[in-house]
Amino acid sequence: MAALLGESTKDNVPVLLLRFLPAGGAPKERPAQCPFCSSPVLQSWGKSPRLVHGASEQPSRIQRYRCGDCGHTFRHYPQGVQRSSHSLRIRRLGAIAWILGLSYREVAAILKERGIEVSHTTLWREGRALLLQVQAGQAGPFVRYAIDREFVRPASPRLGVVVAVDFGDGRPIVLGTINSGNAREVTHWMKTLVRDSGIEANLLSTSSLDGH
Repeated sequence: MAALLGESTKDNVPVLLLRFLPAGGAPKERPAQCPFCSSPVLQSWGKSPRLVHGASEQPSRIQRYRCGDCGHTFRHYPQGVQRSSHSLRIRRLGAIAWILGLSYREVAAILKERGIEVSHTTLWREGRALLLQVQAGQAGPFVRYAIDREFVRPASPRLGVVVAVDFGDGRPIVLGTINSGNAREVTHWMKTLVRDSGIEANLLSTSSLDGH
């Protein structure tokens, strides 16, 4: 991890690691009820394949159901997969990076390094939607942290919180550093942003990531 920070350091720097959980495949469970009338009487109504773009191209299978009461049909997606051609994890990561203050160009470049093409329009739409969603669930003003793209050792002993992303291949890359001395508070904030997205946020340290 020290190499990823661009320097050799003996400091035990707090690292907030965003790790992609497995996604794709087929839905693991049947839906409990119809989304239109809440009836539990559902009939399987065929399957369709979907190629979802994430950290790699992931073949997924979309299950369709027909409600036995109201007659509506609907799609049931695997975890991390929705109607978009990009996985929820990729779109959420782009939104988080935008909320942290990275430009559309910077976010697109980070994803392109992993072979993922995402338009600036998608990043703007996902970022705004996530921001409004989180703000609506807050009792008070929404706290917003900013990130520095370059890891620079400051003169003071407070190094901040390094934010890194593991796309699921065990090779984390660094997004930048949040200048905060309260790593647990930053982690709690990030867990709010990644909730139900197929991304987990864990507070680690450079020493615990040396094996990556």
